[in-house]
Amino acid sequence: MGFTLYMLREQIHNFLITEDSVNKCDHLVVENWTGSVTMFKEANKVADRIGSTSIGTIYEQDKLLKTRSRTRFLRRIASIGIDTTRLILIPVTTESPRTLNNARAVIETARREGWKEFVLVTHALHSARSKEIYSLVARKYNIRVYVITVPFRGVTAKNWFTTPRGWLMAFIQMGKKIYYLLFVQRYIK
Repeated sequence: MGFTLYMLREQIHNFLITEDSVNKCDHLVVENWTGSVTMFKEANKVADRIGSTSIGTIYEQDKLLKTRSRTRFLRRIASIGIDTTRLILIPVTTESPRTLNNARAVIETARREGWKEFVLVTHALHSARSKEIYSLVARKYNIRVYVITVPFRGVTAKNWFTTPRGWLMAFIQMGKKIYYLLFVQRYIK
């Protein structure tokens, strides 16, 4: 049983998780913000480590248009020590398929800002799917996408298999990745 579980864990890990080694990149985008202060703090550490001068984050379009919601978000970010002068809010829709819509919005922002590359910060179990989708959308603009993972709800690339929560998150992400492979990639031109 132990060896079988180990092999299953390795297969899931290889299917879901990817991470690039990046020493320097001027632009960083935080994906799957979902209000996680911890995730955003971790992303800010990445930004400082790789020397990012701008940090983009996806933000629901409806909330971005509401001044109170946007102001509350910016105050929250500032309260945890994030320099909001280097923050770029990227409006996204909440319609499915979300990762594809997020990728399109981020790549359009990157193109408009003149970025040739950026680091996408996301949680580990979402990293391979994100890198594949973002890279497919970015290729027609010759924009390079790197991925760095940060902890999300206590789950990392190194510990996801140690808790029932990690396994549950992995199985949910496997279903989403299979859905993208079968149905979503055909929409990317």
